[in-house]
Amino acid sequence: MALFFSTIVVIGFALLIISNPIYGAQSSVNLGFVFVGLIVGLMGVKHVEIALKKLSKANIILEKLSQTDPLTEIYNRRTYETRFTEQLCLNKRTGNSICVFIIDLDNFKDYNDGYGHVRGDKAIKLQAKHLTALFKREADIVARYGGEEFVVVVSKITEEKCIEFANNIIEQWALAKVKHGKGKAGDYVTCSVGFHLEQVSKDSDQTQMVKKADKAL
Repeated sequence: MALFFSTIVVIGFALLIISNPIYGAQSSVNLGFVFVGLIVGLMGVKHVEIALKKLSKANIILEKLSQTDPLTEIYNRRTYETRFTEQLCLNKRTGNSICVFIIDLDNFKDYNDGYGHVRGDKAIKLQAKHLTALFKREADIVARYGGEEFVVVVSKITEEKCIEFANNIIEQWALAKVKHGKGKAGDYVTCSVGFHLEQVSKDSDQTQMVKKADKAL
């Protein structure tokens, strides 16, 4: 747009001094000054445009960082709570079901103490990878709840599918065969899963749904 209007200004000024040679022999010099001034202005516009694009990209990155857990790169607890609230409001209008899963790595303190925090972080990241591989729908919410605990929220789901998902989460660790054997743990890392399925109504409460899932865990 800046280039378009600058071209109009140059053409308009050129036509003006041709039809009304008020500058006499200096007409070409004045036209040159106008032309150079507009070129400088366009360069300024271009720099501003580049700066705004960089700022936009930086804001996108910052927004993503504010929404995700830095270790696992899935949703953090704050983003999970926001998205869960949105899902619950939506499903209150439609009357769909919502299932809340709570997943916890078994005997994780013993694992962390026995193998160190680096190995512990790897186990947490692997759990996140397992969950994102299972829950792929755009509406699915997969988040790190805190420490070695994770939470998943799924809409429009049956009890049979909830049980299937819970078993799949547990089976992923059985297939991974990550060595444990510390404290009271068995030979390999395992996890526990609890879930609460609810047909959403106007009385459905986010906090109570999570408490029921945690009790099931």
